[in-house]
Amino acid sequence: MSEATLGSLLMVSAALFAAAFLIGTPLKRLHIPLLVSALFVGMIAPHTPLQIYVQATSFSHSFSLLADIGVIFLLFFIGMEIDLEKMREQGGEITLAMLLNALGPFLLGTAFMRLMGYDWLMSSIMGIALMPTAEAVIVPLLDRFGLTHTRTGRYIIGVGVLDDVIEVMMVIAASLWIGEHEGTALKGGAVLAQTLIDLGLFFLLVFLLYRWIVTPLLQRIGGDKASLMLMTVIVLFGLSGIAEWIGLGSVIGAIMSGIVMQPAFKMMGRDGTSLLESIHTYSYSFWGILFFLWIGMSVDIGGVLHYPLLVLGLFAAAVLGKLGGIFLLVPMGKLKSKEALLVGIGLNARLTTEIIVAKLLLDAHLIDEKVFTALVAVSSLSTVMIPLLFATFAKLWGESLAKEAA
Repeated sequence: MSEATLGSLLMVSAALFAAAFLIGTPLKRLHIPLLVSALFVGMIAPHTPLQIYVQATSFSHSFSLLADIGVIFLLFFIGMEIDLEKMREQGGEITLAMLLNALGPFLLGTAFMRLMGYDWLMSSIMGIALMPTAEAVIVPLLDRFGLTHTRTGRYIIGVGVLDDVIEVMMVIAASLWIGEHEGTALKGGAVLAQTLIDLGLFFLLVFLLYRWIVTPLLQRIGGDKASLMLMTVIVLFGLSGIAEWIGLGSVIGAIMSGIVMQPAFKMMGRDGTSLLESIHTYSYSFWGILFFLWIGMSVDIGGVLHYPLLVLGLFAAAVLGKLGGIFLLVPMGKLKSKEALLVGIGLNARLTTEIIVAKLLLDAHLIDEKVFTALVAVSSLSTVMIPLLFATFAKLWGESLAKEAA
């Protein structure tokens, strides 16, 4: 990066952070986190005099790279706060929630596309495209409202992690369908087999890392906070990089890093707690703001104006499908109504794998520009609405839910 480009990146970033601070400070009195303020600033930035900078390729690439690094730090803290024993106890319930979370939008999305005149194959593809969840957008808000350790938090995180594996399978399924269309299905089958092998090897690597490397090194570190910090960065970047490299995505790697490093911070007692609090404050006041600025700049609401009926119909199918699926857990006694509403809203966050799948299908000429634009617009609309809705209801009920969990 040239000095001029670096200078532009730093000055524009300073302006964006300042805007988030100025807008966010009064909104904090309404219990709206700075992260949501940063989302709005990111949306507005391309329509201000900063447009010439934020839409430049060099700036966009650099900012996107920083945002990717930022989100793995945020997800590391989520991994640090996961109670594995509780997650094991609720494993069956979370799996059921994941299935309901996927089935609802699939059925409603497929039915809506059929009503719009599309064939069964295309309708089913669009139903599948409404299934993924971008939990990285919501988990920072869980932490901000003290909901990570609640049943609401465990459901969102657990379903989100399982959903990441489903998303990988979605990309593979799209590749297989493209392979069938282009006569390369055998190649797609090999990709599926390799992905399953990689998934197994990754979790084996995590176990071996925890058992044979991290634990012995902890005994040598003692109370050295600088060494613990360096070890944390090595594990975080290493597992996130490996997970991204084999196609699982850095989200799983970052969360697993937090789980692996839990014992290290606990063993150091007060020093470990102090170090974790310092990293936490820095990450949320810098990386978190930067990530939500990037999310805001990635939003494209213009597609709603091009095909309003298609976009709003798919958006409604996705939201109502996920909420309806999760609310089935209420009469089963798994969740209370307030918890189900928060979980259902949180799992509606998007702007993730469905865009990748749609782009693959568009490039293969299996969907048209209208359907692709509509799907991007649905994701953008969700990215704007869901954090705001989640923050609103978390402000109302977060404290009481956190007390119940305590």
